[in-house]
Amino acid sequence: LMLQCEHTLVVWAHVEALEADWVPLISDSRPNWGFSFGISKDSKFGLFDPRAGKEAKPELANEKVGVVPGKWSMFVARGLCSTPQPTAKGKTEFLVASDDECMRMLGTINCVGSGVVISEFGSSTKGISGIGSVALWPRLLADEELKQLFLWDAVQYECLTEAQAAWHKLNRRRAPKRDEEEEAELQRRLEAAATGKIGGCLDLQEMKLVDDDLPRVVQAVEAAFDSVNALALCDNYITEDGVRDHLAPFMQCLSDHFRLDLHKNLDINRDAEGPLLDIMAKLPTQFGVIIDTRGTGFNGGAIAKLLNQGQQASDAPMSVAKERARTAQREAAFDAAQQTLAAKWADQTDPAMPWANDGPLPVVDIAELAEQESGNPILVVTN
Repeated sequence: LMLQCEHTLVVWAHVEALEADWVPLISDSRPNWGFSFGISKDSKFGLFDPRAGKEAKPELANEKVGVVPGKWSMFVARGLCSTPQPTAKGKTEFLVASDDECMRMLGTINCVGSGVVISEFGSSTKGISGIGSVALWPRLLADEELKQLFLWDAVQYECLTEAQAAWHKLNRRRAPKRDEEEEAELQRRLEAAATGKIGGCLDLQEMKLVDDDLPRVVQAVEAAFDSVNALALCDNYITEDGVRDHLAPFMQCLSDHFRLDLHKNLDINRDAEGPLLDIMAKLPTQFGVIIDTRGTGFNGGAIAKLLNQGQQASDAPMSVAKERARTAQREAAFDAAQQTLAAKWADQTDPAMPWANDGPLPVVDIAELAEQESGNPILVVTN
């Protein structure tokens, strides 16, 4: 097989402990250091090209392969020649996949195997105990294509469990974990919202949120009642499962204007379109509810409908603000009137009786009532 100007080489190999300076994976037919892709003794993937002359030596990627001895791994070399005809001038990228991390970039070198004919795989040198498959494409395969190739055989080669492979096939990103400081900040914002200390928008964008975080987010917004009328969840790791199981039930119970920002949650696919569109259709138009799903897997039509860019949606926030201001004025006026009445009639009313809100409810002793001899029995109350 000849390596073209563009090429992608994929080799499944079973790697053991490396003892020789250079262990070829695949090579041409020339003995004693012909062209080859291989692994060095210090566990670095690269290529050896004798076209460099007497000074030729293996050109290695920066990062170590990092695979566990006695385990199958998928090795990838992507070459791009910089000349019109296949030559050694260009660049080669090296990648490897052997576990739940899937494709891992090892580095790039400033040479390429274009123009070489490869015809042998494996090595008599100790270090490679098996070659599962060899595949060559006359183009550069994208990262996603390489990931799909890995997932195709990963369970068979015991690199992944079936559950791990199924999760990766959903094409979801792996969310980075929050550190202690980030978790404390998230908790602070949720508590501030729940206690009414945040007015308007609860901003949780870029907080590394996943589906399992949504129940406490929804709980905080519900506890805030109407002091929070917008929730910014953009640029997180929420999926369609989180939208369907947590956000959709919350949205369908809205009683006023609300804006939900899911912008740039790349893992939300079209399975969540239906529930959100149904909710938008059932909510009163005067609420002006807005759901921003730009940058998700939704199609353009669904994104436009959920953005709800009509006049009523535009007017809703202002209407809500005016109504809340009017309500606040009326409550203040009512409280002032009550204080005036209390001051006016203070000398003609009995003092308020103390009441322990945290104690048990009073119990009426019926037997003692029955024993009262007065014509107007006295009500006896005991705790």
